[in-house]
Amino acid sequence: MAMTKRPAAADKAEERPGECLSLSIKYLDYRPRSESELRGLLAKKSFSEKEIGEAILHLKEVGLINDLRFARLWKESRLNSKPRSKKMISLELGKKGISQEIVDETINDIDDEEIAYEMALRKARKLSHDAKLESHLYNFLKRHGFSHGLAMETIKKISTRSIERWE
Repeated sequence: MAMTKRPAAADKAEERPGECLSLSIKYLDYRPRSESELRGLLAKKSFSEKEIGEAILHLKEVGLINDLRFARLWKESRLNSKPRSKKMISLELGKKGISQEIVDETINDIDDEEIAYEMALRKARKLSHDAKLESHLYNFLKRHGFSHGLAMETIKKISTRSIERWE
């Protein structure tokens, strides 16, 4: 009986049953991920669209992938550890493949004025003896995604006298 030779790709797929799901869980164990982000990681590992789709479907069914929950976690993490403006958080979530609808729902309660003020005040305390305090604060706020107008308004609120009062 003659054996027919199958393509190597077919053999490779047959040798990896469940590997796509296992790797997905490993990625999610490291940190939460969006569906799009996870799809990209799995595609880089040469899993088929079918394997990826089945793994993603299973993970959604058991609640391990949820883009709305991911977006909320990302926002809270950013606001607590590395504060950014609404605009910057929106851009970051977009890069993670989160839909604009979910992004809008997630960031609607972010108060840029309050975040900018708190960030600038912390920075101003560190730079209170710096002659170029306003310039440093302006550049700091701009790098974190705040508009020119909001940066200038925040700097007005934080004068050298108010810094001394907060120390």
